[in-house]
This record gives sequence, structure tokens and C-alpha cells, in this order.
Amino acid sequence: ALGGAEHMAVLLANNLPESRYRAYLCASRQAGALQDKIQPHVIFYNMRRKGRFDLLSVFRLAKFIRRENIGILHAHTTSLFLGVILCWMLPSLRLVWHDHFGEQGMRAHPVWLYRSFARRADIVFCVTRELADWSVHSLGLPVERVRYLPNFIETLPPITQIILPGEAGKRIVCVANIRLQKDHLTLLRALARVIQVDARAHLFLVGAETDPALAKQARQESLRLGLDAHVSWLGLRNDVPDLLEQCDIGVLSSISEGFPVALLEYGRAGLAVVSTQVGQAAEILENGRAGALVPRSDPEALAEQLIQMLQSPSVRRQFGERLQARVLREYGVESIVQRVCGIYETLI
Repeated sequence: ALGGAEHMAVLLANNLPESRYRAYLCASRQAGALQDKIQPHVIFYNMRRKGRFDLLSVFRLAKFIRRENIGILHAHTTSLFLGVILCWMLPSLRLVWHDHFGEQGMRAHPVWLYRSFARRADIVFCVTRELADWSVHSLGLPVERVRYLPNFIETLPPITQIILPGEAGKRIVCVANIRLQKDHLTLLRALARVIQVDARAHLFLVGAETDPALAKQARQESLRLGLDAHVSWLGLRNDVPDLLEQCDIGVLSSISEGFPVALLEYGRAGLAVVSTQVGQAAEILENGRAGALVPRSDPEALAEQLIQMLQSPSVRRQFGERLQARVLREYGVESIVQRVCGIYETLI
């Protein structure tokens, strides 16, 4: 699937130094659009797991791990459970758990279940500081085994020149799959207020309709608010960097996040950003110095900041340049992968 955790898994496998590691990437259920992003030196294994209790696919994966002499299993999110089962089958395997959940995910974690499985992990990477604290205090993990590891991004040159509707300086983009956590309804209600002030504003929604019922509700809300001429539903895209090059403001209206990769993508493209204050958004946006922060579920506050950005090119430029420099400096792929490799070395 095209999500933040999946992007991180692919980026990490692609950028592990070939001189030190042989990298593999395993999809537990099925391949998807991100398979095309995997570099040729990374070996892809499609587990084709048919369900939670498809033990045959687990045995096949264990056989593959043994045959390839794989030493470290880096499990993302709920793959922790599969990872622990594989470690029971292959005791020499070292396990890294990469937890990408936001605060909503923390609340949804059945603590007793995660506590028993997470303790088998040799190292736990957490994409937010709150998640790292939760791992220590709620899961009871030793503090020396928990690491805060922010998400990261690689620099990509534009591939194609895309022509989007709307005017330069008036294009707002939201890169987020349509699901409850991303709160597209608040964004649409904010846009209705924006166009009362600036009727040239145009919103581009980029992301899969992972919750079809919610997507239908969002489209109905857009129709009710009279936004059809101001919203483009672009769906799932493989050319997000090229789309962002044509936009002016990146927006995130989520009610819950971990470490939102979308903000890094906006920063890489030099966009001015308006985001709800969720997860590590404040850290990425330097507590409001590299982008505007607003309360969650507040269309009035979100609209106010979007209007300010639309009406002031100098503000947009200042925020965009500051965030771009910060993202490239703090969240570049090289520095994060170095940290991961340092942990791998200790495990080996």
C-alpha cells in the first residue's frame, strides 16, 4: 500500500549500503504500486499471505530466511507479530521492530498483547518521542532498547512536467489517503471558508480511497458545500513529487499522526505548509517557524492560515524556504540510514 510506513520500508531497503548489507524487502500480503520503486539490488519477496492464520506462508518465509542466511529482521508496525513467530522458529534471528503508530494508534494498541511480543524485539524504533515514552512506560521495554527514529526522505528530481488546473499561487495540495485519521471533512469545510475570501483557490486531493464509505461522504460534503469547481480528486499517484512542484501550499488536516511523511514531501518541494498540531508535526515545522500549526478539527483556524498563505506570496516563500532547508538538513536519507546501520552493527 502507498502509506508512510511502506515508503519508509522501501527507502530503507534501497539505501542500505551495498558494500555492507544484502537487502531484502518482504510484502506480507501482496505487492503494490511501491514495488516499482524498489532498486534492482534489493531482493523482493512476496509472501502472499492469505490470512492471519496462513501458517504455510510463514513456513515458506522461514525457509527463505534460513536459505539466504538473513541475520536481521526489520519488522514494521503490526508485522511485529509475524517477526516474533519467525524468531521462535529461527532463534539466531535478530529482531528490530519499527513502530509507526500515531497517538490514535497508541490508544488502539492492546497493551497486554504488544507488551508480550515487543519484549522479544532486540531494538524498537519509534517515529515519535511520545511513542518511545509509551514503549518504555506502558510496554515496559528497557530504555536502552528503544530509539526515537524520525522518518526521512530522499531528494528526487522531477520526472515529468504536469499541468494542473487552477492558477499559480492558488494551488493547495493534500497528500493523504482518505481515511478517518486524515480528517478530509474538516479540510473541505475549511476550503468552503477560504473560497469566500479567495474564489481562485483550488485544492488537490492526492491519495487512495482506503475507506470507500468515508470517501463517498467526503464527496457528498464537497457537493453540499459547492466546492466541485475548487477540488480535484487525483486519487492514488506515483508522481507525487511532480505534482507538488506545481502547487503552492501543502496542507495536512489529520486528527492523529506519527511522523507525517507528507510534511517532508511538502518541505522537499519547497511548499509553504499548514498542518494540524499532531504527532511530530510541530517538530518538523520547528514549532511554527517553518510552517503554520493549527488545532485539529478546527476548520475556522485551518481556513484562516490558508487564507493568510494565499494572500501573501512573501509569507509563502519564507515558510517554504525555511522548511525546505530544514527537511534536507535534518531528515535526509543519508543521516537516518547511518543511524540504522549503527544499530544493525551492534546486533550483528
